[in-house]
Order: sequence, then C-alpha cells, then structure tokens
Amino acid sequence: MLVPTALLTLLCLGSATAAITVPCALRARRRALRAESARRIDAAEHARVVDALAAAEHRALRRESGLRVLMDESKHLVGVRLPGLFRHLADPDEAIPPVLHPHFANSEPERLQRELMDLVAAALRAERVGAHTSGRLRCGRDH
Repeated sequence: MLVPTALLTLLCLGSATAAITVPCALRARRRALRAESARRIDAAEHARVVDALAAAEHRALRRESGLRVLMDESKHLVGVRLPGLFRHLADPDEAIPPVLHPHFANSEPERLQRELMDLVAAALRAERVGAHTSGRLRCGRDH
C-alpha cells in the first residue's frame, strides 16, 4: 500500500504545487501583459507627443517663413513697386514691377498691396488733374 499512498501524496503535492504555481504564473503573466500594455501606451503617447511637437515646429516655421515673405514683399512694395507705379503713371509704357515671390501673387496681402497701389494711383491722378485745372485757372486769371 505504500505505492498508492505515495502516489496519493505525490498527487496531493502536485496539486498543491499546481494550486500555488498556476496562480503565480497567471499573476506573472498578467503583470507582464500590463507592463507590455503600459509600454505600448507609453510608446503611443510618446509618438503622439513627438508628432504634436513636429507639427507645432512645422507651423512655426511656416509662420516664420510667411512673415519673412510678407516683410520681403513690403520692402519690395516700398522700394520697387511703388516707384515703378510712379514711373508707369508718368509713362504708361513703363511696366509696374510684379511681386517678388510668385506664390505671394493673388494672396490676401498682395490684394491689399494692389488696393494700396490703386489708391495711390488714383490720388496721384486726382492731384495731377487738380494741378492741371488749377494751372489753367491761374493762366486764365493771369491773362
């Protein structure tokens, strides 16, 4: 009867070991899965943060580039286009210089610059007509 008792004892010990080992193994597996999930979440969060920073940097560079273009175009307006407009008003064969940056053409700031140039041209034409009329009046009074 020693063999069945020994088998029974081994079975009990095996069951007890299994009863202790299996839950421990399951807990360890759950911990490993949670850790892996946390790493994935951390990696995903890290990727989101990196993407957000890259997008913010890209927007800042575009904004800075846009400001630089606007500044260049403003300088070009004052230094080249307005003097070109004055020459054009004196001699219509003179072309008015175009914008400095082709992608600036037909943009809202460029439309505003054109409106400004139109206002300046209208004011100069009105002044010229007024001066011409005034000159005729003076000539008429002098004679």
